[in-house]
Amino acid sequence: MRNYQYFLGSLFFPLLITLLFIPISLFKIFITKTITKESIKSVPMRNFAAMGFINTIGSLCSIIPAGFVSGNVNLAVQQALIINTVISSYLFLSTRFNALHYGGVLIVIIGIALDIFPMILTSFTNNTNHSSPHRNEGAWALVIFLSTVLGAVSNVLMEKLLKKTAIDMYYFQGMLNLWVFLFGLTTFWITFVPLPHPFHYIQPSEFPQYVVNSFKCLVGINSQVGDNCVNIYILYSVYTFFYFGLLVTTLIVFKYGSSTLVVVISALRLVTSNICFMIPLIAGPLTSSSLSGIQIESLFVLVCGVIMYSVTKENRLENDPIKKILYKFI
Repeated sequence: MRNYQYFLGSLFFPLLITLLFIPISLFKIFITKTITKESIKSVPMRNFAAMGFINTIGSLCSIIPAGFVSGNVNLAVQQALIINTVISSYLFLSTRFNALHYGGVLIVIIGIALDIFPMILTSFTNNTNHSSPHRNEGAWALVIFLSTVLGAVSNVLMEKLLKKTAIDMYYFQGMLNLWVFLFGLTTFWITFVPLPHPFHYIQPSEFPQYVVNSFKCLVGINSQVGDNCVNIYILYSVYTFFYFGLLVTTLIVFKYGSSTLVVVISALRLVTSNICFMIPLIAGPLTSSSLSGIQIESLFVLVCGVIMYSVTKENRLENDPIKKILYKFI
């Protein structure tokens, strides 16, 4: 599937998610009538288009640099999403945090550092013994950092719209994914860019066959050397199922919690993914035997940080002078 990761991941997958949310939205519009015309009109289409555009640019800013930086640098820089979301919430949502919130974020960052520090240390040791294959790594890391800024802006927009309007969250997510798909269509040129391994690029004349081979891979048919498409539709379906559940639970936290709480809780995935790698059915040949001591410590610290953050509610200012000043310039 790696040969077709752009088409199946960046184009077809958002469309598939949209198609999953459409029946739910139609059911709630025509059967239960819990989605009304007023709730649909409460969020103008331009808002969905803006978020779709931001998400598309953010994806490009995280996907393209991935081939030019080490995996550990990529992972470390992406954690800036937490800080950027806190700052964006403070500036644009007039959210004010107390000591427990700041302490929880700090503890979560420490937990993340505990998890990725051994990988960074190993990478640094290897690079001191061998010349690094990554040139201009610092510049590309800044591009990844930009993707976290865009991600934070998208998060606060989602929180604002879900809380301030009567929009249904299933309809909201369906329309958002539709615009991500539409803007994604304009990024087909990325398949022609000779990005480093593990990316796969093609010539423009090969694009029609690339699309055909992508669909063949989706149903388990290999088309060229290096394809690994046998039974991929099973993995794709399982991933879609869990991702759909992730989206729904995330929307609930956005609506009844906050965007900052979403990214703080999401940090747990960094360590819990290590637990999943211990399950042969999920990890396959990449299955690991056990968690290291520092990974267990990291998980414990992360859980403590999430609990500390979620103990008290965030405060929203009705009249925020900082927000008024910002809106004069935006």
